[in-house]
Amino acid sequence: MKVYKPMLKLIVAFLVFLPLVTSAASSTEQFNQPISNSSMFSWYTNSSTATGTANISDSQAQDGKILRLSIGANQAAYPGQGSNLVSRQMYHYGTYEGRMKTANCASDEGVINGFFTYFNDGSDSNGNGLPDNSEIDIEWLCAEPQSILITIWTDYNDPTAISRRVYRKINVATGTVEYTRYATTFGGSYTDLSNSQGENQPTTVQAIPGYNSATAFYEYGFNWTASNVTLWVVNPSNGQKIVLWDYRGPSARIPQNPAAFMVNLWHHPNWTPECCANATNPPRATRSLDVDWLRFTPQGDIPSDMVAPSAPSNLQSASKTHNSVNLSWNAATDNVGVVGYDIYQNGGSNPVASSSSTNITINGLNPSTVYSFAVKARDAAGNRSANSTSLSVTTNNPPTSGNGLQATFVKTSDWGNGYVGVYRITNNGSSAVDGWTLSFDLPSNATIASWWDATQAKNGNRYTAGNLGWNQRIEVGQTREFGFSGSYSGAWVNPSNCIVNGQSCNGSTTSPNLALGRPVQVSSAETSALGGANATDGNSNTRWASSYSDPQWIQVDLGSSKNLSKVVLNWEAAYARAYQVQVSDDASTWRTLSTVSNGDGGTDTLNVSGSGRYLRVYATQRATEWGYSLWEIAAYN
Repeated sequence: MKVYKPMLKLIVAFLVFLPLVTSAASSTEQFNQPISNSSMFSWYTNSSTATGTANISDSQAQDGKILRLSIGANQAAYPGQGSNLVSRQMYHYGTYEGRMKTANCASDEGVINGFFTYFNDGSDSNGNGLPDNSEIDIEWLCAEPQSILITIWTDYNDPTAISRRVYRKINVATGTVEYTRYATTFGGSYTDLSNSQGENQPTTVQAIPGYNSATAFYEYGFNWTASNVTLWVVNPSNGQKIVLWDYRGPSARIPQNPAAFMVNLWHHPNWTPECCANATNPPRATRSLDVDWLRFTPQGDIPSDMVAPSAPSNLQSASKTHNSVNLSWNAATDNVGVVGYDIYQNGGSNPVASSSSTNITINGLNPSTVYSFAVKARDAAGNRSANSTSLSVTTNNPPTSGNGLQATFVKTSDWGNGYVGVYRITNNGSSAVDGWTLSFDLPSNATIASWWDATQAKNGNRYTAGNLGWNQRIEVGQTREFGFSGSYSGAWVNPSNCIVNGQSCNGSTTSPNLALGRPVQVSSAETSALGGANATDGNSNTRWASSYSDPQWIQVDLGSSKNLSKVVLNWEAAYARAYQVQVSDDASTWRTLSTVSNGDGGTDTLNVSGSGRYLRVYATQRATEWGYSLWEIAAYN
C-alpha cells in the first residue's frame, strides 16, 4: 500500500465539524432520493470531473435505485480529487454494512474503490507520539476485482509517513489469504502476522467461485468494537456471511475514536498490486462505483446473543500427506448464524487454525506422526460450541528421494524492481508421487512478498515450498506449479540450489538426507511442542529448543552405521557459539568429527569424514540468553 494520507487532509477539514451519533437506532440509506436530501450522507470532491448522483434506476438494486460515484477520464490523482460519499455524523462502535458493485476498469488503470471509516484531526489521544488515525478500510483495486484488501489503522503522521496499521489481502474467488501483516512505515518493511493467533483468523476463507467485485452487487460489512474488528462478504448464491478477517489482536492496534462512514472512488498513480505492475494509469473513460444501500447499527442496538452453536459433526480426513492433513465436517447450527470454525490439535486449549467453511488443510505437520483433531463452531457474538468428536490421523512417511521429479523456474513477469516467478514440477518417473517439497536459494538482493498454491517457509534466503491438499499428488507425466511475487534490486539472478524431494531439481542424483524422519533423543526440550523430532521432520517451520543451560545435546539414530561426508545444521535465533558434531556406534562412546568454537548462527554446512549409527550435536556455549534451537539437522554420505 502506498502513502495517500496527505491528500485526505482535504477531506479532514470537512470532517472536523461532524457531530457524533448518539442514537441507539439503526440507520439505512437506500439512495432513492437526491443525495442532498439524505439525512445520513453528503457528497464531496475537489474535482470538476467527479460526480455523485443518487436515485438512479438499476434493476439489480434491491429497491431499484442506486447511488453512482463516478470519476472522469484522466482523473486527477488521490482521494480529494475523487468522488467521496461522507456521513453527516461521526459514528463509533457498531456494524457497518453496504451493498455495492465496484468500478469496471482496464487492468492497467490505478482506480481504487473504498468502503471505510476515517478520521484524523492531528490529535494524539493514545499518547504514543503519533496523530490518531481512526480508520477501517475495505478496498478494491480495479486491476484485481477478485481480491479484497483490508487495513485497520490507529495512527498516521503526515510529515514522516510513520503509521500503525495491520492489513490483509484475500483472493475471494479462490479463498486464498495472501498475507496478513503489521507495519509502521511504507516501502516494504512489515511484520508477518501469519503465526499470530489473534491477528490471523481465519487462516482460510471460503471461496466464492467466479467472484468479481465489478460485475455484480455484493453485500459487505464489518463489526467494530473496542476489542475486535470482524469483516465479511455475503455469498449471494446462498446468503452465507463469509468472514474475511476476525481481528482480535492487541487493543492498541484497533481504532478507538469515532470516525466518518465513507465510500469513495479515486485514482492512485503509484499503488501497484502484486498482479499488475503497470496498473497506475488514470482511467481512460468514466468509471463508476454503484452503491445500492448503506447501513450503520450502533453497538448498543446489536441484539445480545448468549446461545452457543451446536457442535460440528462427522469430522473426517479425506486425504493427507507427510506434512499435512485435510479435515472436513458437517456444518453446525446456531440461533443467529455460524461465522467460523476453530480447529484444535492434540487436546490443546488454543486453536491451531480457523476456517469460515467446513473444511481446511492443516500444514506444517511431522511425518509418520499421530495427531488428534477436534473442531468448535463460533458465532458472531463469540460464542463457541462444544468440541466435535475427536479424530486421530497419522501423517504419511516422508517422501522418498527422487521419484522422477524435475522442476524448472520461470520468471513470468518483471517490472525492473519486482517480479513474478513460477516453479513447475513434472513427474518424469514411472509412478505417481504423493507429496512434494521443493527448496531453493534466492540471491541476497531479492525477496518474496506473497505465495500461491504451496505452503511456504523461509530461513535466511533459503525458501521451502510444500504441497497443499489438492496438489499433493503428481501423476506420471503430470506437472504441478506454484508461484510467488516479490522485489529485487540491481541485476536479476535466478534462484539456485533447487532441491525437490531430496534430489536436484534437474533430476541428477543427490545424496539423500540420512537424518530425515529418523528417531531423535535430546538432553531437554523447552516445551512439548518444541521436541527433538522437529529437527528431522523436513519442515523448516518446526524446531527443537532446549532449556536455558549448558551443555545441551540432540542425537539422531540413523538406523545403521553410515559413512558421513557432510552435516548441515539450520539454527534458529538461539544458536550455539561452541559445539561439536559427534558420531557413535552405541550412543555411549562418541567420536568428534567437527568442532566449532565461533559459531554465528544461520546455516552451518560442515564437511566431515567418519561413520557411525548415531549422530550427535553437543553444544557447550550458548550465543544468547536462551537455550539452543535447531530448525533442521541433515546428514549426507
